[in-house]
Amino acid sequence: MIRRIGLVVALVAAHLVAVSASQATESGVPRLRPGQHVYWRSGSSHQVDVLPGGTTLRASVDIPACCGAAVEAVGPDGEVVTSGSGFLSAEVYVDQPEPGRWTVRVPGGRSGARMRAKLETQRDAARPRGAKPLLPNLRLVPPYEFTFSPGIQTPGAPGCNPDDAAEFGCRRGLRFSLGPANTGPGPFQLRFAELEGVVVAGKVYQRVYDGSGAFTEREAGQFEYHKTHQHYHHTGFGSLELLRVDPERRRLTPAGSGPKQGFCTADVVIFDWHRFDQARQNSTASECVNQMLTPLGTYGPLGTLMGVSPGWADIYLWLQDGNYVNFADNPDGRYVVRSTADALGHVLEADESDNTSYAYIEVDGDRVKVLERGFGTGPFDPRKRLATDRVSLNAYR
Repeated sequence: MIRRIGLVVALVAAHLVAVSASQATESGVPRLRPGQHVYWRSGSSHQVDVLPGGTTLRASVDIPACCGAAVEAVGPDGEVVTSGSGFLSAEVYVDQPEPGRWTVRVPGGRSGARMRAKLETQRDAARPRGAKPLLPNLRLVPPYEFTFSPGIQTPGAPGCNPDDAAEFGCRRGLRFSLGPANTGPGPFQLRFAELEGVVVAGKVYQRVYDGSGAFTEREAGQFEYHKTHQHYHHTGFGSLELLRVDPERRRLTPAGSGPKQGFCTADVVIFDWHRFDQARQNSTASECVNQMLTPLGTYGPLGTLMGVSPGWADIYLWLQDGNYVNFADNPDGRYVVRSTADALGHVLEADESDNTSYAYIEVDGDRVKVLERGFGTGPFDPRKRLATDRVSLNAYR
């Protein structure tokens, strides 16, 4: 994935609409006791009174569209204590924060974002210890941002980027954004073998960590160089299906597929905004973070690490090559776009049964209406879990 990390962006000042487990002072400033949190729906700068006893102040920002999230934590003395940036989410951490009035702010200006903060206790920040393996759990963010318009139009192949048409026979591409997530207790990390994968596929090794930070390696499929994205992908990672829906019979029938197979992953977005159990951003080493600034070869023939930290997800945007299903000559109507992580079963996971997500859509010409998005095999799955967020729960549409 081509990253655009490093942009300094943020929020336009707006009204505070907070949902908080904390109490506010008479001035309206939230008061954070150890273990409490606060959410702000929008705004570029918010204050919070940090009370004694907490071990870590964590502050986050999440933006609704591409690209570049940034956040700062400003101490009671008015000085910036720490800052961080990311692609769609950014989070910073202040260990042993000084009691007093802190400011969480986003430098610059960006509308439509959301912010949050929590004063963690030692118990909140605790991570599993010991020799027991801590496995990742792979899922795919349900497809969103549907369009029949590509980044670069191909004559005679609407919705298809040139490489999609030339390499995969795309005729009419229904495009969307999606990406892999790690909801397990352990890091998801793969190592691509050095001096392989340039001309023919190379070997991939999964690193399985335990609570001490030690890891063992196991074979986990193959990787290859993706010339369009200009980096290396774990092949067979994800599958894409287009299914026609018969609402009356509650039946899905195959209607097309997509070429999406590989990813090169990093911590791009907080998977569940209303939980604070994510690992620290970029705590799982990945050389897929800032690839436009990395010279070709330093993260390929010499070996590559890719990964996603627990509680984080990656996002591949709709305009990128391979992010489509071939709609071809299908008529207007209702369809399901279904995606499955680790479709070939190469990765050892904490739960192998929850890798599938979907979007239930209605197509009318070039207009696409999303009826439902969720985790499961489709709208008729009795065990489905609906997603009202871009990623998982609540807020963005």
